[in-house]
Amino acid sequence: MNRLTTLLAVLATLFVVTAAGAGEVDWSKVDQAIGRKGTDQTGGVHKYSFPRSDLNVTVDGVAIKPALALGGWIAFQPAGAGAMFMGDLVLTDTEISPVMARLIADGIEITAVHNHLFRTSVPVFYMHVGGHGDPVRLAETLHAALAESKTPMMPPAPPSVQPGPLDLNIAALEKTLGRKGTVNGGVYQFSVPRAETVSAGGMSVPPAMGTATAINFQPTGGGKAAITGDFVMLGSEVNPVLRTLRQHGIEVTALHSHMIDDTPHLYFMHFWANDDAQKLAEGVSAALSLMNVKHAQTSMAAPAKDPHRVVFVCEHGSVKSLIATLYFNQRAQQRGLPFTAVARGTSPDAAVPPTVQQGLQSAGFDVVHYVPQSFKGTDVDGASLVVSFDQDIAKTVAGRVQELRWDNLPGVLANYSAGRDAILEHVDALIAQLSDPTHVASRAGANE
Repeated sequence: MNRLTTLLAVLATLFVVTAAGAGEVDWSKVDQAIGRKGTDQTGGVHKYSFPRSDLNVTVDGVAIKPALALGGWIAFQPAGAGAMFMGDLVLTDTEISPVMARLIADGIEITAVHNHLFRTSVPVFYMHVGGHGDPVRLAETLHAALAESKTPMMPPAPPSVQPGPLDLNIAALEKTLGRKGTVNGGVYQFSVPRAETVSAGGMSVPPAMGTATAINFQPTGGGKAAITGDFVMLGSEVNPVLRTLRQHGIEVTALHSHMIDDTPHLYFMHFWANDDAQKLAEGVSAALSLMNVKHAQTSMAAPAKDPHRVVFVCEHGSVKSLIATLYFNQRAQQRGLPFTAVARGTSPDAAVPPTVQQGLQSAGFDVVHYVPQSFKGTDVDGASLVVSFDQDIAKTVAGRVQELRWDNLPGVLANYSAGRDAILEHVDALIAQLSDPTHVASRAGANE
């Protein structure tokens, strides 16, 4: 008993020491080691920016500002008695090898090397890195590695002349995207966190560590903007988002992972367009509506109507509507149709029931981390068709969008196969109608 008491006391002491260490990183020492002051972000993150202001890069005649697509960064957060970090280093093709060699020598992990854009006048690549340990030593290694490139190591000097307002209708962009953005270096930036918790190596990875979707607008004159960034997605969201971006004239330039051991595993889709800013915002909004992202706290108007969007609505948003959405998107992709669907619930569950998870997983759909979404009026405004399962939503959709009712189908939880097959029969009938252009105008009523 005495040994047990002693052991518990030791463990308790270790826990207290570890917890204290996790909250007592002296960021001033890390700032000194890395060569510039960092900024404190939400989630306990301390972040450093390394914009490649030394590079003169153009894409399709557009001079790329560092804040648009050349903004390298490194972010730390306390972890145990030390810290973990992630980063995205912007490098030219000749800088990759020496920087990588220096990082490897000190045990830093390289998690990705890839492009973000096409047709850059200078070959620019992005190296994602990560590590865990003493934050000062990590910072010293990162400083030494970046010194192997021409990345400016001194903090950028403040502008001698304060820039004027951006040549963008910011109010219209925020209204379309349903959230506020920020001005940074002549670029208007939106950050859209995912709804579920992301972790790596057993630790939570907050949005400030690179897990939020980034949307950047750089004005190019006459109401136009160059846009780029990356959508952060689950595997099941990749192709619906990809098709939607292309339907709206937005080029997909890269698709890859940034992390290795993240849960859920995320895919990052980079994009590019230079067109009417409002038109592009509507395309971005349509793509975001297909993802499990956090809704903005401020009340904003709905995204512009998308003639190729279908909303499936059931009570819990995690059974019938989810099954219909996943199979609808799969079949639409197989047919080459430009339609995409989303699932919503009038009283959404906290998670997908295990029976449904297992059934969908057997068909290749991973929904373990999917968070059911609530059905709102903004969903109606952003769609051309709403399909409801035993839900009285007539007042919400009346006069605003066509509604199709699929009532009295077999219960899925009682018999998954029978319930799924009944839904698929209706989905296949709808897909067949959408494949016939003569039925586009009356597709809802024809399938009742």
